Amino acid sequence: MNGKAKNISLTKDGRAMPKRNYQKKADVSCVIFSLLRITVILLGVLIWMASAVPAGAKVRVSTFSELSKELKGKEKKTIVIEDDIIVTKTLTSQGTKILTSNGCSIKRSTSDGKAFYGSLIKVVGGSLSLRGVSLQGGGAVAKGKLYGYLVDLAGGQLSLRDGTVLKNNKNSSKATDGGGAVRVRSGGTLVLNGGKITNNSSVAGGAAIRVDRGGSFYMKSGTISDNICVGRSRVSGFEGRGGAICNYGTDRKSVV
Repeated sequence: MNGKAKNISLTKDGRAMPKRNYQKKADVSCVIFSLLRITVILLGVLIWMASAVPAGAKVRVSTFSELSKELKGKEKKTIVIEDDIIVTKTLTSQGTKILTSNGCSIKRSTSDGKAFYGSLIKVVGGSLSLRGVSLQGGGAVAKGKLYGYLVDLAGGQLSLRDGTVLKNNKNSSKATDGGGAVRVRSGGTLVLNGGKITNNSSVAGGAAIRVDRGGSFYMKSGTISDNICVGRSRVSGFEGRGGAICNYGTDRKSVV
């Protein structure tokens, strides 16, 4: 018989065993192993990328225009203030922002020709946390023209932390609904976790904190002192309720 002899495996009863395609199975196993390896590598890359992305970018500012730019946008940021900033128009905060400093101030402009009488910061959503920052209203320099607050909380949450001071925002002679430190409007939540609110005045109510219908205020720690609401003693038509906290309506919440 010509040709090469073939090795044939027999069963115990002498029958030829069926031929198996071991090469095909080996190829399939290699493909599966390669796919699993690629999957593991991709998962590792994704995990590394997630850990490499910071929880929130940290930026440093020293001018009004820089601060105004960084407070806008909905991304999370920690903003470090490195110099005193003079406010000439309302700063708008949205998204998640942490505003921190080593004692620098955000001050109302009181210069002749550049005096500003509106709110220093307006929170329109998200959350703003103040840590070690001083917000200053310029004292009585406004001469009765003041209509804004240090912080106008139109929505979202404002948190005050240790080292934060809100002071010297005074309205005592003009029949406008301004002055005072923080106004919490409907949908806003103020959390006092430290810091100090002091030496502010208004004519309507709540020289330190005014809570409107639908707003909430929680005080866990901190100091509220030397705030005054002059009301009817100075300005006709304003009730002057609450030198420290004024909570309007039945569906608002203040927890101290």
